[in-house]
Amino acid sequence: MTMLSETKPGIRLNGIISNETIEVIAATPFGDDAIDLVYRTVNGRHDIQVSISEGVPDDIARTIRENCKVLKFDNSEFGNE
Repeated sequence: MTMLSETKPGIRLNGIISNETIEVIAATPFGDDAIDLVYRTVNGRHDIQVSISEGVPDDIARTIRENCKVLKFDNSEFGNE
């Protein structure tokens, strides 16, 4: 299992997307509990994901959803939804 602090560009990870392997393009850790990942799937699709171990407060989640709509992202789901 790769720790958040060990996540670096160029490594491949399983489990970020169900049944897929991704290649990390950029990884920005935010302390020990959160990371912002920019990655590419084996099919060439690029995506961005933020992982936070303790969950996202409602006001932050609302802001993220609003920004995703403005930026015309296809999806702005949270893992606990």
